[in-house]
Amino acid sequence: MHVPRSWCKAVGQAENDQGKKLALSVWGWGADESEARSRAGERLQRQIERMRGGGALGEYEYATHPLREEILQAPGPGALLTRNRYGAVVLNAAGLLVLDIDLPPMGALRRLGRLFGKPDPAEEAQARLRASLREAAPASTFRLYRT
Repeated sequence: MHVPRSWCKAVGQAENDQGKKLALSVWGWGADESEARSRAGERLQRQIERMRGGGALGEYEYATHPLREEILQAPGPGALLTRNRYGAVVLNAAGLLVLDIDLPPMGALRRLGRLFGKPDPAEEAQARLRASLREAAPASTFRLYRT
């Protein structure tokens, strides 16, 4: 888990290989404002050089950059509360797995089947998940909630 304490935005302009001027902006991060500003400048220079060489800006690869979220609280070692871009408070924890599994809604045919003793697909899925978790991490604790 890497959530930097400081962020800084650098803006600039680059000309691509066809002579078109493009506005660029990048974010830098660090333990303090100075480190964040330095990283932002370095990243901006790399983007400008890439554009001059005719290269694309590239795609954002998940988990290659830290999350740019406001740190609200550090409740303990290996845990942070941050605010995401939607305004929601997020628990970032080094040792926590959260799964959200959505199943298709139960149609009339399945509801009718339950009346005649057919098992609930959601209960079957929950039983399979519980068994998989026990097998994969027998020493771990987990909770399953159905909403």
